[in-house]
Parts: sequence; C-alpha cells; structure tokens
Amino acid sequence: MVRVTLLPRAAGEADPEGVEGEAAVINLAGPWTPHHRFKRLRRLFSAAASPSTPSGSPSPTQERGGGESRPFSRVLISAGILALAASGARAGETRCWLDKGAVVVPAAFGDIAGDFVLDLARSVSALHDTRANMNGLTGTDATATLSVAGVSLGRVTLPITDLDAQTGRFDTTINGVLGADIARGRVLTLDFRGGDCRFTLAARAPARRKGGARVPLTWIVGIPVAPAIISDGVRARPGLFALGTARATTVVSAARLSRPAKAGDQIRLRALQFAGQLFEQTPAEAPSEISAGPAALITGDIGTSVLARGRLILDARNDVLQIEGSPPD
Repeated sequence: MVRVTLLPRAAGEADPEGVEGEAAVINLAGPWTPHHRFKRLRRLFSAAASPSTPSGSPSPTQERGGGESRPFSRVLISAGILALAASGARAGETRCWLDKGAVVVPAAFGDIAGDFVLDLARSVSALHDTRANMNGLTGTDATATLSVAGVSLGRVTLPITDLDAQTGRFDTTINGVLGADIARGRVLTLDFRGGDCRFTLAARAPARRKGGARVPLTWIVGIPVAPAIISDGVRARPGLFALGTARATTVVSAARLSRPAKAGDQIRLRALQFAGQLFEQTPAEAPSEISAGPAALITGDIGTSVLARGRLILDARNDVLQIEGSPPD
C-alpha cells in the first residue's frame, strides 16, 4: 500500500488525514483556502464556497472585465470562433460512442466523412493533417460544408493541424476534432442513458424533466465552462471547468501529483462537486504546462468519467447546462 503525502500545509493548519491506496492522488497547488480536517467532505465543500482572493490578485470578475460582482458572470472575451450558420437548423440525431474515454461522432467535411472526436474543451474544430493530405489538402486550412448528425452547418473553414497527440491512441482513423464552435447558437445533447450514446444537435432544448440540474454556462476564449468545486481531501477550490468530452479523466490545472506516478498507477482526485453531485476518487491528471492569458481562468476539464452519466444538454442559446442522469457510483 502506498501512503500519500499531501502538499506542505499552511501555518496553523491541522495535520491532514492520510489516504491509502494504489493511487497517486492529485494535490491541489495554488491559492487554495486551507481548512482543518472535516469528518465529512461535504462540510469542506460548504466551507470553501466563498474563498478569499489572494492579496494583490485581481478577482475573476475584475479579470473578466469588471461589472457587477457575480461569481460566474458571463465572460465576454472574443476568440477565433468559426462563423457557423445557425439559421434554419433542424434537430439532427446520430449514434455516438466512447472510445478510450473520448466521445466519437460521425460527421462529414466536404468529401471527408467518418469519425470525429468531440472535444467541447476546445474552442475551434480542426481537420487532422494526415486525413486532409490523403484528400489532397496541403494548406493550412480548408473550406467545405460541415455536417454533423444530419445538420448542415454551412460552408466553414477548418484549420488543418497535427492532431496525432490527441488522436494517436485510437485504433480507427480519426478525421478531426469537433470543438465547442459547433454548439454556438444551438443545443447540443449527449444522451448516455441505457448504456448507449446518442448525439443531437438542435435549434431548441428538449423539454426539461424532473430531477435534473441546471448549471449556468460561461464562455472563456470560445469554450463553455461551468462552476464546480474540487478537493484533495484537505483543501478545496471552486472554479470554472470546461466539458472534457475528449478524455475520461478530469484535468486539474495548477496542481501536482503527491508522488511521481508509476506505470499502472491510477491517478485520482479526492473529490469533485459538480451540478449538485459529489464524485469521489475521480480519475484525473495534472498537466505539466499551465495556461496563460484568459485561458488561465479555466480551472480544468471535467472528463467523461463524470459527464457520461444520463443526459447532458448544452444549451448555447441560453448559456445553460442541463444534466439529467445517474448519480455518482
């Protein structure tokens, strides 16, 4: 058994409770609010709901352009978002599936038709250079009609880029990545109920059902983000998280592992509170690079190990995320 040692504690903080197990547990670095031990993790989350801003640091509201003091007010940051025609789009539905934790959706870009990874934590869709070259496209971008789930998004220009780092792990050919730009002005639904996966792109949200949660969405550099709270068991931090539909793990920025992970180790985040539900020992990872600029306002990505439960409705017309589904295991 491996005993996990948490990050050095702030002055006056009580000794943390150890966590044992064959897992490398993520410890949260950065301006966390310290807490003494709690018998129940929910109490820790409750106490962390209003952390103090580090001295001399701008508040998230100030850094997003000021205005009234609202913790998750809309971020008005322009980015290179594709101009996708939204008028006249009717609901389209298609089968999707999870492959190595990523949501894969069939789509067509001109003559290139097949599998695309859905990555809502990416602002702009892109075409894989290997697939583009096979079709004689050798420039830095290409323009054609993009269709997803039977819905034509009109003629769009996609960058042609090397996606091997993201798509190399798949056994089948991945033609490109569908980013959050396909959802702008529309309603994107991922339905995992019944062990299946259905992808829908529509002009209106489906009827709301009882028992679901509604979470406000904010857009940062073209990426929809939602509020959540993360904890390593001793410290907790609220933040804005992207919807990481291209991986199973939850990515936490400004974090490090308690010890170097070895081959076969499972990396876990102690807890994640999202949409009114508590997820414990969530599969996670800590990136080696930290984003700069406006993207640094994004605390991380919530992976499909959390998202792929029930029905997820991203209503980009009203900036609301509606979640209907199964509770945590």
